[in-house]
Amino acid sequence: MLLADREKLWPKLNDLGEEAVRNKFASNEFESFEEDEVQEWLHRQDMINAVNESKEASRISRSAKNASWAAVLIALISIIFSMYTLFWSKQ
Repeated sequence: MLLADREKLWPKLNDLGEEAVRNKFASNEFESFEEDEVQEWLHRQDMINAVNESKEASRISRSAKNASWAAVLIALISIIFSMYTLFWSKQ
């Protein structure tokens, strides 16, 4: 397919949305000359989705790490107060 054809087809695919394109592709509703471009567009969408999922997983991991450090800090503060209370209760 020519680049000019891609420039016309891909915006249409973007307007349809990924789910509709996948359904139309599965139902063989695209012209035979469009199928390669549709497959490439879907592959590109898969790659975009994988990147977005990876970014989300990294964000969740970073959030969990921050929460665990907060828990460590709270535990250390609790230990300090416990030791302080033990020391002063014996005097």
